[in-house]
Amino acid sequence: MEQVFLIDGVRYKLHEPKNENELQHIIEEHYKDIFGQDSIFFDFKPKLRSVAGIGSKPDGCVLILSPKPRWVVVETELSDHSLYEHIIPQISKFTKALTSSQNRKNIVEVLYDEINRDPFKKALLEKQSLGREIYKFLYDVISTKPSVAIIIDERTAELDEVIDVLPLETDITELRTFDREGIGINVHGHLLTVEELIEKEREKRQKHPEHESSWEARLEWVTPEIKELVRNLIQKVESQLTEVSGKPKYRWYYFYKGTGKHLDSLFAVFMIKKKKVSVRIKVDPVKFKDVQKWTKKYKGWFFTKKYEEREFPISAPEQFDYAIELIKQSYDISGV
Repeated sequence: MEQVFLIDGVRYKLHEPKNENELQHIIEEHYKDIFGQDSIFFDFKPKLRSVAGIGSKPDGCVLILSPKPRWVVVETELSDHSLYEHIIPQISKFTKALTSSQNRKNIVEVLYDEINRDPFKKALLEKQSLGREIYKFLYDVISTKPSVAIIIDERTAELDEVIDVLPLETDITELRTFDREGIGINVHGHLLTVEELIEKEREKRQKHPEHESSWEARLEWVTPEIKELVRNLIQKVESQLTEVSGKPKYRWYYFYKGTGKHLDSLFAVFMIKKKKVSVRIKVDPVKFKDVQKWTKKYKGWFFTKKYEEREFPISAPEQFDYAIELIKQSYDISGV
């Protein structure tokens, strides 16, 4: 489904970033719109990563100076990447690096040097440091536990899973760019949706029923008939299609083509409800065939945006053969 902004009769169409560097550039240009006017952005350049003992690459950090000084680790992602493979290892390694007081001191020294080279950053720090020497102010802030800001072009179900297992409190900003029809990116606008998860969202998630927490808990929640049905359907997929890897993720069950578990190889997701199994697949709308008209279109959650996402229900073994026909079409267009 095409997304269009209309402003005084002028059409602006959704612009999809070509890569993370393009999204990163937008963030650096508009970080004060995301984090507030009393904020300073620092790119995690190679020098900073090395002296901080960071084994992987968060994309930057932000000092937020008021109302209470704190710092935020920034992670920039595109929704069609494997968020599990990108975000969790990077943030986990970074968190481990922060257990070293020397690594924290190294971060302070690099930030301090950059501030002294930038008169605008230095002036803002001097204004907000409440009389403290800038180095001491930085040291006090970096000694605290940071939060994470994930900035993404489109929020996905996989991202919701990721934030549940991150070791740091997390905010999400969905950043979409629209360019003027007929002109392109030279005339554009941005749509920011900032969702603060931190403690309130985590508390809300902890109050969810047990069957919302994992695939195993969900299997225990459904009727015995559906539990048996989904197990037989999993076996059917694994026996009918070659080189298939299946694994539970959060409260769903993912199927990948081949052994590499990345977004391009994902071809089916099972979602179980009390009395039925729902299957999500990706399709090429030009070539896809559904003669029995089982499937319905859904906004993309699980698959890359270059495909159309569809869902269909299964409630009886008699439906397995046609279900495999539909699933195989998704399997055939998936990478390894």
